[in-house]
Amino acid sequence: MKANTAADTGRRVPPSRRTIAEFFAEWLTAVRHSLKPSTYANYADVVRIIGKRRLQDIDVPTLDELYRHLLREGRCKPDTNVARYDYWRTRRLAAIELPPREIARQSGTSIHAARAAVQRYRRGRVPTATTPGLAPKTVKNVHRMLHRALSDAVAWGYLAANPATHASLPRERRRSARQRGKTWTAERLVEGCDAGPRRRDVGCKTASGRRTIALDPLTASYLRRHLAMLADERREFGAMYRHHGKLFCHPDGRPIHPDTITRRFDRLVDRTGVPLIRPHDVRHTFATLSFDAGVEPKVVADRIGHANMAYTLTIYTHRSTGHDQPAADKAASRGLPGGVTGPGCKARWLPIGLHHACERPPERSLRRPFPW
Repeated sequence: MKANTAADTGRRVPPSRRTIAEFFAEWLTAVRHSLKPSTYANYADVVRIIGKRRLQDIDVPTLDELYRHLLREGRCKPDTNVARYDYWRTRRLAAIELPPREIARQSGTSIHAARAAVQRYRRGRVPTATTPGLAPKTVKNVHRMLHRALSDAVAWGYLAANPATHASLPRERRRSARQRGKTWTAERLVEGCDAGPRRRDVGCKTASGRRTIALDPLTASYLRRHLAMLADERREFGAMYRHHGKLFCHPDGRPIHPDTITRRFDRLVDRTGVPLIRPHDVRHTFATLSFDAGVEPKVVADRIGHANMAYTLTIYTHRSTGHDQPAADKAASRGLPGGVTGPGCKARWLPIGLHHACERPPERSLRRPFPW
């Protein structure tokens, strides 16, 4: 079949015993300047599984089996967090108080990590079990990297055709509201404001993340105070100040580790008593509250940093919590006898949404029970 492919394309590829690992070492050296850092993780997955196979032996069935293997058991790092929680919970139910040192020894982590884990468990932050396989999106990222690498192998004369062109990709489950991040309501957000301002890192993943946005007066006043504090710290440290160009950093200018930001955010959430969400879910909260406030979708997408407004509407907004009342009233005024102000009517929540239920039907046509 490979001979027929070479004949069809008019190219003759000389036989070679070059392995996948040898080819990728050569390929990464050639294209290192145009790759993202995350590509190296995908490269490691491929080399770990099929690195010893010859490059010219790779075909479509081989790639299909590789993707299935990654979906089933492609995760390398063991899930020690769930095992550590199960061990702690079992002893706690038996009224056995474990010191952090014992938990660290049992789970193979440091005593500081064990102590922080116990604090999370007591606050209700329970870890969720992860599957041994990779997510379909991650497998697709591996495929994209393989497709590009094997295309270069064809261009370099190592292969007659790219087998990744006809490989079968895993199907991604469509994102639903249950899979999206959680959000705070406006009321919950106001309750959490008593914690006051704290240092935060707003690093950007890509160059497009650096953009100019407008700030409300309260946020601008806190930012001015923060800039004044940075100027004082820079003067106090003098030549020892490590200037990394970060707006939010340690007093001596050192960048803040992302895990430090997450832990501090979690402590503030626990202190205020608002629902548990991730730092990234604040973006979902902002988008949802902006739409509830009547902000144009294009403006919300620009502030979040999305080039595609449809993506913002699909992923970064959540169901409104009662702000669709005017829409319900307008629809009812057209479709229900007597409008929305019939005798004895009052609004109440039902599983299908917000509508008006009448204690006494205003007209004969409404005496029949509703289908739901």
